[in-house]
Amino acid sequence: MAISHSAPQNTSYRGDNKALAGFILGLLTFWLFAQTLLNVGPDVAEDIGMSASTMTLAISLSALFSGMLIVTWGGLADNFGRLRIFTIGAVLAVIGSLLLVAAAGPLASPLFLAGRVIQGLSIGAIMPASMALVGAYWEGEDRQKASSMWAFGTFGGSGLASIVGGVIANSIFGWRSIFILSALFAVGAILLTRHIPESRAPRDDAKLHLDYVGMITLAVTLLALQLVISKGAIWGWTSLAILSLVAVTLVFFIAFIWAETRQHRPLVRLAVFKNMRFSAATLSNFLVNLSVGMIPLTMWTLNKGHGMAASTAGYLTLAYPVVLIFMLGASVKILNKIGPKWTMALGPASLVFALLLLSLTHLPLNTYTVAVVIAFGVFGAGLALYATPSINMALSELPEDIAGAGAGIYKMASSLGGAIGVAVSGSVFNAIYDGVDPDTALSGGQFGLWVNTIFMGVALATILLLLPNKTPQKA
Repeated sequence: MAISHSAPQNTSYRGDNKALAGFILGLLTFWLFAQTLLNVGPDVAEDIGMSASTMTLAISLSALFSGMLIVTWGGLADNFGRLRIFTIGAVLAVIGSLLLVAAAGPLASPLFLAGRVIQGLSIGAIMPASMALVGAYWEGEDRQKASSMWAFGTFGGSGLASIVGGVIANSIFGWRSIFILSALFAVGAILLTRHIPESRAPRDDAKLHLDYVGMITLAVTLLALQLVISKGAIWGWTSLAILSLVAVTLVFFIAFIWAETRQHRPLVRLAVFKNMRFSAATLSNFLVNLSVGMIPLTMWTLNKGHGMAASTAGYLTLAYPVVLIFMLGASVKILNKIGPKWTMALGPASLVFALLLLSLTHLPLNTYTVAVVIAFGVFGAGLALYATPSINMALSELPEDIAGAGAGIYKMASSLGGAIGVAVSGSVFNAIYDGVDPDTALSGGQFGLWVNTIFMGVALATILLLLPNKTPQKA
């Protein structure tokens, strides 16, 4: 199907701090505010009369819908305009946040669930569109700096979410003020990016061709895969439901590949994966994000194994966002000094050290507490060192006409990596922890952290083996 559409492109504009601030505000609507439910969700459920199981569903819905449609949003951004899709994402953030604020009375649960779905749709649009705009309007060292700030919006926001959520929820303003702030941030994102010229894929005609088959088959593939990851341990890995979802994942993935090889203008041009630098950045992004599992593993170890209150254990992770924010700026200087390959490699190498430190779970609590604080500081440094060159490399290597869809693939890799990392870590921990004996919790945490260490070893090997020593950086 063809849609009449013009594609003016202003090539004189260069990215500025005002626009970058808008991107960061847009990213923070989800990573800083929407993600607070991971911490304050039980208190919110109690306040609005929602069951624990319904709140668990609400928490998972945003990740489900963002992961399912992120590549599709990126493809739409390439065709309809990246700024337009970013703005749509920000408007959805306002709507989703206000639905959560309005959740009360007999409609509390429906409003809350709808708000979480819309928040997922919002960030699914904001991430690939803003990332593609960074690739379009920032060049060279400016793009490296912009990539590091963009990473702050995701990694930094998620690192601060539990602490910010807890502080605001326990203040006189209450938990609803979290999502009022989220809506205000989204409005700020729209206002700060209004001056950016529209950017879209160049075309040789005035008609826009949408790959509906690719969009639908990929969305179903990702939906089924995410359900397998998130529900496997609950429903049973060999249950009929999970095995059926695995089959759906495989069938629709094969259908997606088949469709993309036959489309004149596919959603994802598969030849992009022949570019070793983009493939290495995307694959290592998936592998590095498997380390997200170390966070719940450490919290479970401290809480179930050492008897530390969950709220106290959460504060021990504060070194992660603090060091990450500091190191994001430093990572640009390190990148320019030793190159992208070795800067990226320092990321998983740092995470290996952090994980080995965390795996000393049988240490006395006071000693282990010090180890946890140090390890999370190293964790933040490692993510910062990895993120800046990885994002910059992915943006530099993407063809202009699929920058949005390619950015969606890159972020999809990190989302799947994080989800799988948490699922695997939880499965390992629960396989050893008997639910009673603290020592089994310490052992479960230790083995889970060792598994994460292996993941980071594979990530490090991927970077060292797939990337050349000197990686050319395109403008």
